[in-house]
Amino acid sequence: MSPALAHVVDITAGLLLLISGAVAIGRQQRGFGAALVATAITWFAGSLWAPLVYLHRGPMIAVLVCARFRRPAPKWFVLIAAAAIDGAFPSLARLGPVTLCLAAAAGCIAMAATRPTLLARIGRIAAWLYASILVVVGILRTFGWIAGAAPGTAYGMVVAAIAAAFALALAQNSVERLVIDLAALPETDSLVESLRRALADPTLKLSIGTDIADDRPGRTTSVLTRQGEIVGALYHQPLLHIDAATIAGVTTIAGLACDAEIKRSLAGESLDAIDRSSRLLADARSRESEALARRVRQGPLVHIDRAIALVGDHQLSGQLAAARREVLDVANGLAQATMTSAHLASALADRTASSPVPVELVVDVAGLTDRAAQTLLLICSEVTTNTVKHASASMISLTLRLSPTHLDVDIVDDGCGGADPRGSGLRGVAERVAALGGHLTIDSPPGLGTRVRITAPRSAVVA
Repeated sequence: MSPALAHVVDITAGLLLLISGAVAIGRQQRGFGAALVATAITWFAGSLWAPLVYLHRGPMIAVLVCARFRRPAPKWFVLIAAAAIDGAFPSLARLGPVTLCLAAAAGCIAMAATRPTLLARIGRIAAWLYASILVVVGILRTFGWIAGAAPGTAYGMVVAAIAAAFALALAQNSVERLVIDLAALPETDSLVESLRRALADPTLKLSIGTDIADDRPGRTTSVLTRQGEIVGALYHQPLLHIDAATIAGVTTIAGLACDAEIKRSLAGESLDAIDRSSRLLADARSRESEALARRVRQGPLVHIDRAIALVGDHQLSGQLAAARREVLDVANGLAQATMTSAHLASALADRTASSPVPVELVVDVAGLTDRAAQTLLLICSEVTTNTVKHASASMISLTLRLSPTHLDVDIVDDGCGGADPRGSGLRGVAERVAALGGHLTIDSPPGLGTRVRITAPRSAVVA
């Protein structure tokens, strides 16, 4: 290619970078805009003075990072600094392996996971383009195959294409860009940022709900409605520079977003109310059961003990003792509803001690709520009972552990396997696990035993 064409490409790439930067700053994307402007300045500096020809590399990597990430992690700033050092020393930047390393950095930026906004998607394409041209240049330099101005001109064309793509993305209709952004950024903070970009007002505020209050003097309040009902308001500068159609589109979308947020909030409140009601009912049942158990121990059991002491007939005493055991079992059953984590281990040990199948028991769950302890006792009792009845097992292992993040219950046997999760027993277990907010997994291959695993978030079972 002729030197004249190379010169035109250089000027075009620099101007497109500068224009993109100005548009980005105008759209309240100051970090991204500043990186584009810095790239344009260093690009022109390299065109005017050869020792600065690679100085744009650091700002160019910054452009790609800012396009891909709304809040870049510290590791990306390290990458930007490394690219800037590379560009500041021409003897280093001309080395083929160094150029290939820079290409790898651009590829990492392209592959990194981020929110799929329009700008982030354009940034991914731009990063791949930049990595590709750097790979070509790096290979040519490594093997000494560069001849003439061709690689430099091709490089300039790629930079110009990247700048043009960013300029087109930034110049896109505000309403279209807002729709794309909101599809990927449903959180309220991101909604406000997207609205600020769409209306080019960094001071914009959003209020969700029916409480509409006047903001500072000189500002405009745009009431947001959905199906005739107020769902929020925007407080912003007078929008004299934006056409009415754009304003209407932005406020309509903001109204939809506010309406969705209100519905999510109401749904969350309803679930919280249901959960509170369930806890109150469970507490009431627990108190009632505890009172009944106390009355049984203090009433009928005392009278039976007195009768045993008074009756001399050995056979009648045995019958009274059997009756006493049955009444005590009833009292213990009622007391299950008052189970606490401190008593869970002993209660499980009592339950499994009389099991015809040996049970290896490990319990480390201090700090559980009473409700969680009661539910776990019932779950473990039900699973071990089913195992004894149906599994033909010679051993049962029952482990309950509470980690900093979750509760883990493991019940394993060496029986015949083939347990049916649709059976009434395991369905009941599944319902109790769901009440804990946990997850039930049943692994029961025929002939290879059964493993029942229950996990639940720590926050759902700890007081």
